[in-house]
Order: sequence, then structure tokens, then C-alpha cells
Amino acid sequence: MATMETSDLEALALDLYELAQIPDDVVDNMLLAGGEIIAKGHQAELQSLGLVNTGRLKGAVQIHKKMRTATQRYVLIYPYGTHHTYHARSGTYTKMNWGRTGGTRSKGGGDRAATNNDVGFVHELGGHGNRATQWMRVANEKHIDKAVEAEFRVYDQYLTSKGL
Repeated sequence: MATMETSDLEALALDLYELAQIPDDVVDNMLLAGGEIIAKGHQAELQSLGLVNTGRLKGAVQIHKKMRTATQRYVLIYPYGTHHTYHARSGTYTKMNWGRTGGTRSKGGGDRAATNNDVGFVHELGGHGNRATQWMRVANEKHIDKAVEAEFRVYDQYLTSKGL
């Protein structure tokens, strides 16, 4: 049976401590590696469901990186930017306090912008005459294993650099 000397135990304890303190840049790289896989999955799912007409929505899927709270780190993946503009109705009528008289007419109209996030949301949950496709949920479920593998590869490179 092999025995370890005190210096070997101290070196092992230091390595385990370093391992528990994964640097922020390694965590960021892990999240970005997984995020890239999921973003490509979103684009592929949009294509496979036939939701690509002009390609604006598919090309707008982006990773928004290095988001954090006090206890969590994460990336956001969603379609970003303006999809198209449309002409809004000329005016709307809002009646407050339904049992009483009165109400306000608001000026509307003009050109408005629909964002890629809006269009993606309508395709995901339905509305405006579109059926719900749940393309984001499906893409996330299909590609989660590949994303975890990509994150693990980054983590494994970190461990290898530490000699573990």
C-alpha cells in the first residue's frame, strides 16, 4: 500500500482548494460555450419549423453574456433587434371605471417597430393568428446535452491546466 508524504497531502489539499475556486473567466467561458450550442439550436429549430421567411429572426438570435446576480451567473439567449415596422391604428378608446361615464381617447397611429423578440415570443406562445410552436423550449430540450458537453470541455481544459 502506497503512502503519501505530508508535502504530497498539502499539494493535494491546495489543488482541491483551487478547484473549488473556479475563476470567473472559466465560468464565463463555460456559459458561453453552452450558450453557443443553444443559440445554434434555436436557429436550427426556426429553420426546421419553417419559421424563416426573410431570415431576420433566425439571424437575430444572440447570446447576451456575463449576466450575474449576487449568487448566480448566466447568459441570455434570445432574438435581438428590430424585425419590421408597421403602421399602428389611428386611435384607441379607453374607458376607465366601467360603471361611470367618461373615458379617454389616446392618439395612436404612426409607424411602430416590432422587435425580433416580439416576433419570437408570438411564434413561441402563439397569438396574432399564429399557432404556438414552442420553438425555444424544443430547441433547448434537443440541445441541452450538447451544451453541457461543451461546458464540460471548457471545465476539463481548466482541470488539465491545473494538472488534475
